[in-house]
Parts: sequence; structure tokens; C-alpha cells
Amino acid sequence: MNKLTILKAGVVVLATSFITPNAISADYQFIAGDKSVTTKLCVAAVSNNLMATKRYIRGIGVQSFDQSAQVKLALNAVTCNGQNMLEFTANYNADKTFNYLNKRASKKHRIHDKDVRIIDIAKQSKSDEVIVLVVTSR
Repeated sequence: MNKLTILKAGVVVLATSFITPNAISADYQFIAGDKSVTTKLCVAAVSNNLMATKRYIRGIGVQSFDQSAQVKLALNAVTCNGQNMLEFTANYNADKTFNYLNKRASKKHRIHDKDVRIIDIAKQSKSDEVIVLVVTSR
């Protein structure tokens, strides 16, 4: 491979990184309704911020060295805008956090491919419209 080929490949990767973000989450702005750690967890999860989601799961006081156990306990304890975190992340197409949570969820909470229904909410709103969603937890 010559330097020009490597440079072209790098430009393609860089260009697609700006084009391919989650289409639905780009139309939503998620705002925390309060300053609780669980609300921050909900906002991180629905914003598709996997690193912050993991940090807030540890921050809600789930004491376990096993990540799967931490996620299971968090999914049992936290609801986001009246939904469990898996449903919430699936509804707003937060694929990274959804996949992380779903792989570690108990059978009770796990969402299977046949249960997933994708609704393109972005097509239902004007393309230049930003929808602000206030997120709270219980």
C-alpha cells in the first residue's frame, strides 16, 4: 500500500464518521430533569454514551465486580421516563448502550430481535427541528 492509498482510506473513514451518527438521536436533545445519578445514567444511556453509562452504573451504588451483575441490578432499579433502560435506549436508537445493556440483562429484561420494532421518528418531524426531551428517573 502506498501513502496515497492510506491517505484516501483515512479521508473516507474521517468523512463517514461525520455522516453516520445515529440519525434519530441527532434530532433529539436529552436534558436531565434533575441532578440525580440515576437521571444522569438515563441521559448517558439514551445519548448513546457507553463510557458514561458504565460509569453511572457503578455510581448508583451497585456493589459487584461482575459487570453483568451491575447491569442486571441497575436495570431492575432504574426507570427512565417510565420505561426500563433497555426500552428507553431502543426507542431512541441508542445502539451502543442498548447492545451493551441487552447482552448483560436478565432474561426478564432482554429484548430479542423479534421483539424490536423500529419506528423512524425523525421522518415524522421536520428535518430542521430539534426535539428537546427532559429525562427523569425513578
